[in-house]
Amino acid sequence: MSAGTIDMSQYPLVTVKFAEDEPSLAAIDQFFDELDVALSKTTGPYVTKSYGGTKFVSSEVRVKIGKRSHEITKKYLDRSVGSVIVTDSMIGKMMLKGVMLVMKQQIPTKVVASEEEADAAIAEFLGQPA
Repeated sequence: MSAGTIDMSQYPLVTVKFAEDEPSLAAIDQFFDELDVALSKTTGPYVTKSYGGTKFVSSEVRVKIGKRSHEITKKYLDRSVGSVIVTDSMIGKMMLKGVMLVMKQQIPTKVVASEEEADAAIAEFLGQPA
């Protein structure tokens, strides 16, 4: 089972969608390895737009995703200009904002509830008109 999908077709926008069902730890590693390879084939600044699953996943999976995400962000820190997380779940949004208060983000990060908000944040990060 895949941990999600990676869409580079609108680069400098990198869209990642995590699977609804809980992935294995090996699937998470494979997902982030694929993201690393895809990013290594590009140049210039980029913004990541992420969609999390709506189902609860174990703390082990959340920690693994967090660690691998941190590694990728650190590796491409000089090119990653921002991250937009799209969730229409009020609980998910509150949890993400709580985590962001406790853990300093390496890059500017916005949590939004709609595609319109995501598009505006992405344009802002890329210095484009909304």
